[in-house]
Amino acid sequence: IDCTVLRPTLIYGYRRDQNVEAIARMIRRLGWVALPSGAHGQRQPVHADDVAAAALAALARADGQRTFILSGGETLSYRAMVERIFAAEGRRPRIVTLPLPLLALPARLGLPGLPSAAILRRMREDLVFDHAAARTALGFEPRPFQPGPL
Repeated sequence: IDCTVLRPTLIYGYRRDQNVEAIARMIRRLGWVALPSGAHGQRQPVHADDVAAAALAALARADGQRTFILSGGETLSYRAMVERIFAAEGRRPRIVTLPLPLLALPARLGLPGLPSAAILRRMREDLVFDHAAARTALGFEPRPFQPGPL
């Protein structure tokens, strides 16, 4: 069976994603965001439209079993990503930095809707991947990170 697997990084867009939109909701509700100290892991958010364009290009190829990484058109730190979301919401960044154990405490106590310690630790990790193969084979040219409604 011919198939193509697309492996996108953090997908965002149209206020329907579970990552960027969750941060935007927190900004709208609270006006600030708490991050663990050291939340400088690199990210490459990829817009949903860019993923869709890659999927259409892959359908047009249908040339065997291939896997393509789809990363965003810009690499930025987790903290810079949050600052960009503040800007998209028309707000000045208000980020509170707390030690990871303190920030993870509510989730450990079972309070719903809060990030686990594992999620908070990942904010410190680089999640950066090369999409050169997708660029060559699919013409994949992702946009820079531009959060906000479309």
